[in-house]
Amino acid sequence: MKVKHKMTTRWGLNLFSRLRNGGVWGIPRSGVVFQKQKDDLVWVGSVPPNGSLALPVDAYVVQESEFLTAREKFAEVGILVTKAAVIEKFENMDEATARWEDSKS
Repeated sequence: MKVKHKMTTRWGLNLFSRLRNGGVWGIPRSGVVFQKQKDDLVWVGSVPPNGSLALPVDAYVVQESEFLTAREKFAEVGILVTKAAVIEKFENMDEATARWEDSKS
């Protein structure tokens, strides 16, 4: 397998090897939190990236992009990146959120 980004690959392998099973790693700019579960990284949650108590409206779009990038980069070295069930459910909340926003006006 030919690896395109040698430095990124080395960094990813180093990070993954230093995490214990159950250990977490977060991306500060977006608030995405991953957990090492055996041989995989799992997106288990999100925290507000700006230190507030609420996620900005467009935060999920940014976080989804971070997830896709992590999945691509870690796949280059054979590490599977997935989403926890709670994140999958969160994706389906757009309609409920829209109805809640409409009810406030």
